[in-house]
Amino acid sequence: MIKKAKKGIALVMVLMLCTILVVVVSEFAYSCKVDAYVAYNQAHDLQNRYALISFLNRAIARIQLDALADNDNQDKNSQKEKTYDTIFDPWALQGQKLEVELGDTTVEGFIIDEERKFPLLKLIEKEKKSENKDNNNQNNNNNNNNDNNKKPNNNNKKKVSYKKVFTKLLKVVSKKDGKTAEAMHDGIVAWLKEKKGKMKEKYPTKVAIYSLKELLFAKGIDQTTLLGGEDKKKRKVTGFANYITIWSQGKVNINTASQQVLLSLSDKMTPDIAKAIIAKRKNREDVFKKTAELPQKVSEVTKNVFGEIQDKIGVSSEYFRITATAKTENVTKQLVAVVHRQEKKVYTIYCEIK
Repeated sequence: MIKKAKKGIALVMVLMLCTILVVVVSEFAYSCKVDAYVAYNQAHDLQNRYALISFLNRAIARIQLDALADNDNQDKNSQKEKTYDTIFDPWALQGQKLEVELGDTTVEGFIIDEERKFPLLKLIEKEKKSENKDNNNQNNNNNNNNDNNKKPNNNNKKKVSYKKVFTKLLKVVSKKDGKTAEAMHDGIVAWLKEKKGKMKEKYPTKVAIYSLKELLFAKGIDQTTLLGGEDKKKRKVTGFANYITIWSQGKVNINTASQQVLLSLSDKMTPDIAKAIIAKRKNREDVFKKTAELPQKVSEVTKNVFGEIQDKIGVSSEYFRITATAKTENVTKQLVAVVHRQEKKVYTIYCEIK
């Protein structure tokens, strides 16, 4: 009886030992598989990163090629600078994706000019200039007072007009009513002032915002309204961040601007006028080389309409946004960069790979 009991205990011990060994071996095999998978993903992630850097350089080369060419004769050795930019330029690809294959990695991306959007910093620029002029008035003699007093009035008018442009853009894109749009404008302006260093202690760096996502800190701005998504009623919302920029010369390029941005330029702008402008510039021969050509080429743009928008529009672009996604098997990585074309050179001023 005792021998049978000992045999039973031995059997149980063997079974327990086998179970422990199975668990240990399984855990070791799983750990090795996880480590191999992590190493596998890290290798692909590194591939994606360098593929995106390669794509960025290729995109910059396209913008550089465009900068080296003269608008009229496309002579790369010309000393003339480009005077206008259109969707037919080498960087634009007429709105199509730029695709690059590097071994197992595929990269797809776009190049767009930032001047097609509303220049957000215009909301506070005029106020800053008027403050500087007020300081100059204190130092100037009385003979210049009359001239200096006239300028702030013009600046105030332009300040109000840019507020109207921005609030109308919010109405067009985000479907906001007038009161809500003005409240959003005031919240953004207050935040921009703080980021510019107007508030001494809280934001002393005087550094302009580098990402539009920072506007989420502004009063009255939520993520769905800014970046897009679904509202509380599950309705699709277009984010207004796609139509504004902090990188700009300060004027909207009518050769590339969207219908929404064109509509926001004036209360007198109608959907029909905006569509007529877009239809005209679709032909390479009919692009706008000067802002003065707008009422000449588009009959819908009357003198009254042109008079209201001529100070806000241009035909050239200096800042460009490059966005790309690299994919190696199931691993993806994204790039966002902003470059500045100055004369015939291109400089990277912002780059994020995530």
